[in-house]
Amino acid sequence: MSPDQIKAHIRAFYEEVVHKQDVNAVDRYFGASYVNHGPFPEPQVRTREELKGFFQALFTAFPDLHVTLGEMVVEGDLVAWRGIVSGTHQGELNGIPPTGKKVIAEEYHIERVRNGEMVEHWGLFDTLAMLQQIGAVPAQ
Repeated sequence: MSPDQIKAHIRAFYEEVVHKQDVNAVDRYFGASYVNHGPFPEPQVRTREELKGFFQALFTAFPDLHVTLGEMVVEGDLVAWRGIVSGTHQGELNGIPPTGKKVIAEEYHIERVRNGEMVEHWGLFDTLAMLQQIGAVPAQ
């Protein structure tokens, strides 16, 4: 894939899976041998099937979840990008009851894309900022 095709693949993933909340579309974007190296989305999310469960839980907690994509850089089969995540905490999140509070936090990712599929992932999300914004952790 060319750098522009890889970037388009990432944008299409966010549009279809995240913004349209179609967890079954994960299969179209991630290879069957997908491996997450954590810590985000979560260390225990290692496979494509576990990724679907993660997204479903996220959409339950933040039904209006949206990601604004920032810069993307492609080097060979690796793409790195950042995003700004926003949403309203309207459902349970890892045992935290809904607060109705708006969240805005940053995320950073590196993804290996081969043959039109994401096959390997490294990512970070500002979980502390999100937890502080919903009041689960005191702000410093």
